[in-house]
Amino acid sequence: MDNFEKAKILFYEGLACLEQKSFVEAERKFSESSELAPGRPPTLTNLAAAQVKLKKYKDAEKSASAALSTGGQNSSNAWLNLALAKNGLSYYHEALACYDKAIQLNPNFTEAWFNKGNALYELRRYDEALSHQDKTIQLKPDLAEAWSNKGNSLIKLKRYDEAFAHYDRAIQLNTDLADAWCNKGHAFVDLKRYDEAITHYEKAIQLNPDMDFLFGDYLHARMKVCSWD
Repeated sequence: MDNFEKAKILFYEGLACLEQKSFVEAERKFSESSELAPGRPPTLTNLAAAQVKLKKYKDAEKSASAALSTGGQNSSNAWLNLALAKNGLSYYHEALACYDKAIQLNPNFTEAWFNKGNALYELRRYDEALSHQDKTIQLKPDLAEAWSNKGNSLIKLKRYDEAFAHYDRAIQLNTDLADAWCNKGHAFVDLKRYDEAITHYEKAIQLNPDMDFLFGDYLHARMKVCSWD
């Protein structure tokens, strides 16, 4: 078996690892495949995808850039992975340009619209974030994360009733989405409705005990109602 055939086997094994969310193993498979058959855009694109999942954003930026420079300029996935890497590095303006390129190549690319909305939110461009979240929901109405993120933008615009409706829809779609419970809790804090905030924070922590950042907000809400039981 020649190197190209070995590289192809490793590539498909890497795809299976991605599907199974075995990101460390996926990165290893794609790296080995790329060593045996260098400069193949699909391998580099998927290597970047695994590295994004592992939060190895510098490596992902390098891999996605290599995919684009070796013939992958028309790959919306390569542009998306470059955008996600730049987003992870807090290069939000650069990320926006990459998301735009991905959307130009694939106008119905839900993941690009969704993540561009996140980048716009980080840049405090809430009206624009909202329009991208609307487009995401139009493309994939059952994506609970999009409803929750739209709720966040609505909160920033002080549109509380609409925000609560969107959080409720997110929870209806995915009862176990800890972020939606957490975000709805934050909204209750904004309105000084601390008892309701506590209930939602407790649910979020129950669903995801690793949300360390939330414990401070939870204790603050309990302090406001003098609840230390």
